[in-house]
Amino acid sequence: MTSWLQEATTAGTQASILTWNSALGALAALVGSSIGAYVAHRLYLRREQREREGQRAAETVVVLRVLHHEIYRNQLALDRFAEDPHQLRAARLPPEANLWDESKWKVAQLIGGDLYGDLVVYYFRIKGLSRILEEPQPPQESERYTADIEHLKRHVEETRQQGEQLLRIIRPRIITGEPTEPAVPSSEQTNPPT
Repeated sequence: MTSWLQEATTAGTQASILTWNSALGALAALVGSSIGAYVAHRLYLRREQREREGQRAAETVVVLRVLHHEIYRNQLALDRFAEDPHQLRAARLPPEANLWDESKWKVAQLIGGDLYGDLVVYYFRIKGLSRILEEPQPPQESERYTADIEHLKRHVEETRQQGEQLLRIIRPRIITGEPTEPAVPSSEQTNPPT
């Protein structure tokens, strides 16, 4: 009888070992498949994030290219004025801010930071200059005309300088899409004209 009991105990032990091994195998398969699913999900998220970043970089380049064009055109008008202060007012060719007005919210989303702040100040100056140029012109012989032209010269020169700095910053970003330093450090920014 002992041999029967011994055989039954041995068979039970072997069955429990097989059951235990099956359970461990199932657990290992479950853990392995969970890890595989997690890794696949993380890789998918990383690829999706890279695609979004690439799309955002492309959008940034397009917006900067459009603003670069407008700033460049404004610089040409301001250069003409610097050569002959009477020319810009006589021609009634104020610098433009149309593209900025249409895209400033998108620019804020894509760029942000110091460059966006510098663009806001620049376009504030451009709009101020446009308002000045739209005012009725006093007679050329008057003292007010001379003071007006001197004020306009200072305003144009400050705006030209800031426009040149912005162009120097935006050009490389259009080419590389990489971040750059602010056009004018915050401590050196002059107050916009009123």
